[in-house]
Amino acid sequence: MSGPASSPEATAASVPAQIIKGGGAGAPVTGDLDCDKVLAQFSPPIVCGTYNSVSSQRQQDVAENGNSSPYKSQQSEHFVPNSNLKNGPGRSGDNIPGGGDYTEGTGFTYNVYDDQCQGTEHKWLTDAERQFAQQLEGETPPNNASLNEWLDHMEGKTAEMLDDDNLQRQVGQGARSRIKDAQNKSKEERKKLAKDAAKCLRMQAEAQFKKQGVALSTPLRNGQAGGLPPAAPAASMGGGGGAV
Repeated sequence: MSGPASSPEATAASVPAQIIKGGGAGAPVTGDLDCDKVLAQFSPPIVCGTYNSVSSQRQQDVAENGNSSPYKSQQSEHFVPNSNLKNGPGRSGDNIPGGGDYTEGTGFTYNVYDDQCQGTEHKWLTDAERQFAQQLEGETPPNNASLNEWLDHMEGKTAEMLDDDNLQRQVGQGARSRIKDAQNKSKEERKKLAKDAAKCLRMQAEAQFKKQGVALSTPLRNGQAGGLPPAAPAASMGGGGGAV
């Protein structure tokens, strides 16, 4: 079975020790994490990069391998909801203030199973995002949490999702952890592996946002809750990738 074709924008884990390359150059150091090794310990393999590149690679693998492809019926999941960076509903509208050069197609993503069916990875993540957005929108005044706060939140939720035994991961399979041979690993080993993978994904997402000129301090829209766009950032924020 062939894996997804190689691409300069997407990688199953094209990350040498201690360095993350998430959709662009200038990726941050991640301590002692070898993300290539970490992400290889998941099934189906975690493929990450831009939305366009990850989607293209998944589709190519399915076209070549049909039902035997591990990427059959998968989707490309934005680590931070696309709607958080857009003024309009869903995927439409101009970028929010401070949204830099972000686009849906160049947003950082990774592959998850299914198209919003209950009990799958994608639905679980969407529900987690919507719950957080609703919580923020319900505060007085509504809290347009920063990109950094969203990255923190989704890093934690992604770690939960990867090790959850109650989610379906592939076509025709029952619920299981996404970790390879999870039954042969201790609870502590599984938890650490899931946390390390989520950290790798978070840092790659952060690197891509920096490349797109979106500062970590940028307030985002509570898109999953239909919230209004945040006000224009103060001049001191810089409005670009330099202010992190």
